[in-house]
Amino acid sequence: MKERVRNAPANLSGLAEVLRAAAPAETTYVRWLTVPHGRELRVVTTDEICYLRAANKYTSLFTANAEYLLTNTLKAMREKLDPRSFWQIHRSFVVNVAAIQTIHRSFHGSFEVQLKQRRELLPVSEAYSHLFRQL
Repeated sequence: MKERVRNAPANLSGLAEVLRAAAPAETTYVRWLTVPHGRELRVVTTDEICYLRAANKYTSLFTANAEYLLTNTLKAMREKLDPRSFWQIHRSFVVNVAAIQTIHRSFHGSFEVQLKQRRELLPVSEAYSHLFRQL
């Protein structure tokens, strides 16, 4: 113990750089999308998105007042969106958490999501129900 006190401390100056290099790069997620609308492209911010629904190899994107068909799969879209804001609630649905108004529980124990600005109820599959059980 006394010998450790007498010796100079280890040189740790390069340690911070090594740790920074080893840490995974922060993923940046999209903040807006350009979506086709007739002969135009519309800019839709991620805040405007209520939910996305799988449509075969395409994705339907729903805002409060519109629906757009995207040429990407739901999986590809999910990877572009921040998972803290967009939750997969069913294999066919990804929802903007900020767009959720109410979570309904059926008498069977399954959940459905009611959105603030849309009328439809979105199903929550058993595989994703844990997201709402913790609330």
